Amino acid sequence: MIPTQFNTSTRLSLKALIYVSSRDKRFLIDRQSKTRYTTRKKPSHFEPMKRLSVIAVLLLLAGCSTAPRKTIDPRGQWTNQQAHHWQAKQRWLAGCNFTPSSAINQLEMWQAYTWDPATIDRELGWAQDLGFTSVRVFLHNLLWDQDRDGFLKRLDQFLASADKHRIEVMFVIFDGVWDPFPRTGKQREPVPHRHNSGWVQSPGADILKDPVKQDSLKDYVQWVTGRFRNDRRVVCGIFSMNRIIRFHNTARWSCRTKRTWRCCC
Repeated sequence: MIPTQFNTSTRLSLKALIYVSSRDKRFLIDRQSKTRYTTRKKPSHFEPMKRLSVIAVLLLLAGCSTAPRKTIDPRGQWTNQQAHHWQAKQRWLAGCNFTPSSAINQLEMWQAYTWDPATIDRELGWAQDLGFTSVRVFLHNLLWDQDRDGFLKRLDQFLASADKHRIEVMFVIFDGVWDPFPRTGKQREPVPHRHNSGWVQSPGADILKDPVKQDSLKDYVQWVTGRFRNDRRVVCGIFSMNRIIRFHNTARWSCRTKRTWRCCC
């Protein structure tokens, strides 16, 4: 056999070629003429076969593996069937937003020195007499920052009063309307004939404009959802009204729960 340099201008029948490779040499042999053509680089038409061979070996090894496969941990999210099954057992919900007549906003409703359980119980009784079976109440992150233990105690008192009147409760964690500069302490006086004249946003503008500060709300979200996730008196909850905070964060922060917690606008 006479060695001949192989180049792209050489016209050969690909079916008549045999590729031979060693550590330091690579060449083609023409079956008919027995001519050997040396080449430094493997011809491109042989590359697909090499790749297919490697893939086949890998698939064979994977199929022969006897190691147990890891199961994916379920997210805990209900299926449609589970959700419909839960809904079928619930009463028809007839509800309203609830703030006692003695409070101008959610801060005044829940703060210790303006907490008014007598008025709350009386007006929840009126709601029951009118046929309401649920109420939506608004919380605030500043209440958690100010006095989390007292805030929890008052939430439990409110739930006990609502339960006495056979009223289920929907908690709203964040709200994005009206005054963007909330402060604890004494709240402003109502403005006559103006709707929601003293209502405040949760969280305020100082947190909304700073993504780093938004992450500080994680403990508050997990505290609320974790504390009431299996409380039968809480029918459901809303993370955010009126698109006040990044929805993906509140959903990621929340604890696993059997109750429905959703974002709303």
